[in-house]
Amino acid sequence: MSPGVKRLAMTFSARSVGGNMGPRKFWQEYMSSLKYHNPNVQMDVVRTKEVCGSPTLTIEFDSASAQTLDIKDKDRADIYTAVLEATKATLVPTTEEDNDLIIEYDKFKKRILQRAGNRKVRIEAARVAGRTMNISPLVQ
Repeated sequence: MSPGVKRLAMTFSARSVGGNMGPRKFWQEYMSSLKYHNPNVQMDVVRTKEVCGSPTLTIEFDSASAQTLDIKDKDRADIYTAVLEATKATLVPTTEEDNDLIIEYDKFKKRILQRAGNRKVRIEAARVAGRTMNISPLVQ
């Protein structure tokens, strides 16, 4: 983000109804990265219990001006793009080491998902086998 950005403030419902899913996903997936790369920018998130009003994201600048974005029914990527445009931010380039880590993580994730799928298959097979087997109680 440009050095002139002082604060980001998000307000949305903790429930994902009423156009709050995109803001919630943006908060989960992008806010930590934005905070990591912009430690000097204050980032506040208010999650309300009730679904009231429209979810908003307010960007405050050093010049005492502010820009409020209506983020109701917006996708997380659309919100991210709007924040980048409003703050005149530039993307941090990835290094070769970062690319290697991304590839390694994708392989790891694929293995974990494969194991989970295999486990589900084994559980279902055991469930079906238990249902079809003639199991009688022990007789003494």
